[in-house]
Formats: sequence, structure tokens, C-alpha cells
Amino acid sequence: MYVMLFSLLMFFSMHATTLSPLFQDNAVLQQGMPVPVWGTGVPGEKITVSIAGKSASGIAGADSTWMVELPKLKPGGPHTLVVKGKTTLTYTNILVGEVWICSGQSNMAFETKQAKNYAEEKRNAAFDNIHFFTVQRCMKTEPFSDLLDSRWKKCTPQTAATFSAVGFFFGRDLHTERKVPVGLIHTSWGGTTIETWMSPQALQAFEKYKNNVTNEIKALTKDSVNAILAQNIETMRTKDKGLQDGKPLWADPSLDVLEWDTVTVPEDWEKAIMSTRDGVIWFRKDIEIDASCAGERFTLSLGPIDDTEEVYFNGVLIGYMYKGYTLPRFYPVDPELIRPGKNTLVLRIQDYNRSAGLWGKPEEIAMYNPYCSLALAGEWRYKIGVEFPTLPKPSGPNGYPASLFQGMINPLLPMAAAGVIWYQGESNASRALEYASLFPAMIQDWRNHFKNKNLPFLFVQLANYMKADEQPASSTWAELRESQTKALSLPKTGMAVAIDIGEADDIHPKNKQDVGKRLFLAAQKAAYNEKLVYSGPLYASHTINGKTVKVTFDHFGSGLKTKDDGNAVGGFALAGKDRIFYWANAEISGKETVKVSSEKVPEPVALRYGWANNPDKVNLYNKEGLPASPFRTDTWEQ
Repeated sequence: MYVMLFSLLMFFSMHATTLSPLFQDNAVLQQGMPVPVWGTGVPGEKITVSIAGKSASGIAGADSTWMVELPKLKPGGPHTLVVKGKTTLTYTNILVGEVWICSGQSNMAFETKQAKNYAEEKRNAAFDNIHFFTVQRCMKTEPFSDLLDSRWKKCTPQTAATFSAVGFFFGRDLHTERKVPVGLIHTSWGGTTIETWMSPQALQAFEKYKNNVTNEIKALTKDSVNAILAQNIETMRTKDKGLQDGKPLWADPSLDVLEWDTVTVPEDWEKAIMSTRDGVIWFRKDIEIDASCAGERFTLSLGPIDDTEEVYFNGVLIGYMYKGYTLPRFYPVDPELIRPGKNTLVLRIQDYNRSAGLWGKPEEIAMYNPYCSLALAGEWRYKIGVEFPTLPKPSGPNGYPASLFQGMINPLLPMAAAGVIWYQGESNASRALEYASLFPAMIQDWRNHFKNKNLPFLFVQLANYMKADEQPASSTWAELRESQTKALSLPKTGMAVAIDIGEADDIHPKNKQDVGKRLFLAAQKAAYNEKLVYSGPLYASHTINGKTVKVTFDHFGSGLKTKDDGNAVGGFALAGKDRIFYWANAEISGKETVKVSSEKVPEPVALRYGWANNPDKVNLYNKEGLPASPFRTDTWEQ
């Protein structure tokens, strides 16, 4: 008798009525469309969900899950949501309005407290009718339904500070302009590639990924592997011989390093130093700087570094980056640190798993300013601070296509939402042409899974970044922008061009306000069918007449203009049959056209605008203040 009673109590406690965190206290539900709501209960249990005079009922299945669909709701609140089954659950401060999903990599994860003018933004960041929901980072190879410790929070200066800056500024404009409650669901992971955000079903269309959705990730989530990784990180902090009481002993420029070994940089340290171990290695380079260059601010370019580094110049920490193994590094070196004669550069590079060190191109490793350029590739000295065995497999999501879709998108399905804002692409720049196929496939994939074929999908084109080229050159970042632009062929899409608000030495530009504003303009059109100028100029067509190319633009608004209201347009390049590009002269000619020519290209056949990692001369806008998107008319391999 008691055993049976205990078993029944255990059964009901394990199958008690629950509700997904997406619909609990402070939740925002989507207005104007049916709203799926789900949770778990006792198999066969009848569940009724009620809010604002509307209700829907369903039955918990054999697997204990249930889902009901509330009828269309009107904007407003706060409301109380009641779930009745074997038990009754009550949730308060529920709003009805516009729900947007904010996803991508680190520029979407970039927090509001890191944005420009944060002190001012903080004073104006209290909005009772804007609520935040952050999905915890989670990798899975099977569909996952748990949202871990995620909860809705009201927008306050404190909660806004650590929320996605792009999401906050977008949501603030949306709430202010449309006068409705706004719910923002942030689900992103820095440094991730697009294929890890796609479902296994979508990846089946790509031969490269067809058989690469693996269950091996399960081993990586075991406590033992996580404990090893945590122990290794602690070892870097406490056992590194280059540190003394936490201070960088080996960064001292007066240190005698004659016994240090030498290595040619750039080079993956697993090929040159230690092949099956990770840890910390200190790299050191003495740099001779002419007196004529001293006193000027330099930019230090190091190319990509795997995984994490601290950078010391003449013993002073000038910057660091955490786990940005695909990202080129740029650090400003202030004039007061520059000495005539010998200067010392020290890198403390930390590697958590597999490939490590400076691994870019030799020409990427340099110091420069407008007057001097110093090549730094070649022989460096190094010394191992601490080492430990490499983990057996990659520990990040990029090694496992679909793992973030399964772990961080699937738990949201099939919620009702107004749309998606997306900021990602930096980690796919080395495979930019492939992105032209992957990106639209992902958009359609999400629309299928959210059961909304017209789900608005807005995205940010990559901002300008890296050293500006003196002459026209190939650019994977320009190719990636082109691949992003092609996705505009899908209905209900919009693109925020950010080619004018990036930073040469920071892949995470601080001006997220304009990014949010431009995404909201795109939303006004794609999601809300407003008639307005929502895009900057986009290439439409061109004609060649002798040595002059006439370019016509769409989305010219009230007319084309330059940033300084002059007539000369920068950033154009022309090429003839030899496929060699030269900078060109360009000027606005009429409301929607630009004329381009170059004395070096008497018979032009191809035209490019803003085709560079950092096209710092671009200045074409429409009169509504939105920048023109980079483009090219050729399809030549770079």
C-alpha cells in the first residue's frame, strides 16, 4: 500500500504540470497571430491556458508534453496567464506586443554597457514595456527543449547593460515608434559559423555537411571533460612561470631572453613548438623604430591568433582578446609608448585546445602609421609558460554543425514571433562564396521550423574592419557582404548596411545605436509594410559609354548625396580586360546615378564600390542618411 502510494506520488511529481519559461512571469506574447503555448503534464491530463479573456485546451501526450494554441491577442497588458491541469499555475505581468528573436555571433552578443555613449544610454534605459529573455549557451546534437535557467526580465538600466546592444537599441526604437510592448529573445554565441545555427534537415542539402552532424558532442558535455577544461584554465592562471603573483614577469623589456628559443612567425605552434599539448607560450620581438616615427600613434596588426592573447608593448598591457581564433587582431599603440630605437613587443598566448599561436599571413603582422610601416613577421623568441595535454576533440560549437540550432533554437519552436534580427558572418568570411548558399538556406530553414513562411528576417551586413588598402585589392569580407546582399532576393528580408560605422582596429564596433536604428527601418518595411525609405542605395544597373561608366541605384530615396554634401564620390574602382583595378573618379549625376571614370582604364569592363575589408573612402548615401551598400559588377575569382 505504502509502496504503491509512494510510486504514485513519485509519478505525479515527475509529471507535474509545467510551463515553458517562454511563457512565465514577465513574458511577452506575440500580438495578431495564434500563439502556441507548451509545457509538460501527466499523460492524458487536460490542460487549459487562459489570458485576457481568451483560452485554449489540449491533452498531455504519452511523452508528457502538451501544446495549445491561443487565439490572436490584442496588444496590451499587463495580464495574468493561468494554466489549469491537475494543478493550477499562475503567471503575472504578461504583455502582448511584438516579439523579436536576436541571434548571431559576437556582435549580437555585444552588450549595451560596451556601446558608445553608455553613460547616457544607461540614464534612459528603463522601459516597463520592453522585456528581455536570454537563452543560455547550449550545444546539442539531438533536439533539445529545455531553456535551462532562462527567464524574462523587465528592461531596467541594470538588465539593459548586459543585454544585446543591437537587440536593445532595435527594441527601443520599435517600442518608441510603434507604441506597443516589445519582447526581445537573445540567442547568440560569439565566434560561431552559420552552419552550427542550421538544422540537420537543412544541412542535408549540402554534401559537405551531409554526414557531419555527429553525436560526438555528447561526450564533450560530460562533467569530466568540462572539469578538465576548467582545470586547464586555472592552471594557466596559477602555474604559468611567466607570471609572478599574477604580474607579467616575462613582459619586462629588460628581461634577459638569450636562452629563449626562436620560431618563425606566423606559424601554428602545434607544427613548430609542441604538437599535442596546449597551454601558455610567451612570444617576444624586439622592434627598432626610427626617431622620425617615434611620437606617432601606431596600429599593431597581428593577424588571427588562436585562442586568447595579452599584448604588451614596452612592458605595458595595450590590449587582449578572448577566444577570437578566426579574427585578425589590431591594437593601437599610443605615442607615449613609442621609443626611438629598441622597443619590445610581448604576447602571452593562451590555447585551450588544438591549433594555436599566430597563424595568419606574414603581411598581416606589422606596425604602421601614416608615415612608417614595420614588418614584424620572421624570427621571434618564445618560452613556454605552462603546458598540458590537448583535449581529445574540439570543444566549441563550430566543430559540430547544427549543434546550436538543436540547443538554442529548437527550445523556442514553434513560438509566435514578429521576426528575427541576425548579426553574423565574420566567422564565415574565409568561406564567403559558400555563404551565398548557406545563408538563404538558413533563413528558409528557420521559417519552416517556426511554421511561418513569411517570418521577417533582418540582418546586418558586415561593417568595415581592418587596415584600409592603399590600392584596390581582393577581400573575403567584401565577398561575404556580397553573399549577404544576395539574400535580399528572399521575400520579407531586410539588410542594415554598416560599412560606415565600423572600426579599423576593432571587430566589435561600439556604434550599435545606428545598427539598431537601421534594422528597425528595415523592420518597418519587411514586417510592418510601412511606406518609407528603409534602405541605403543598392546597385541596380550600369552602362558603359567609352571610358565612362554610369551606375544606377535603387533605394536612392530623395536623391543620392555624399556624406559631406559634395559631388565627388570615393570608393569606386574600375578595371579593363586585364582585370587590374584602379581607383576611379566618381561624381553624382542626377537623382539616382553616379558617373565613374579613370584615366588608367580607357576601356572599362568592370566596376567595384567599397570592395575592401575596410573601404574607408566610401561616402555615398541617400538624402535620408543611409549608406550605399558595397557591390561589384564582375564575377571574377579573387
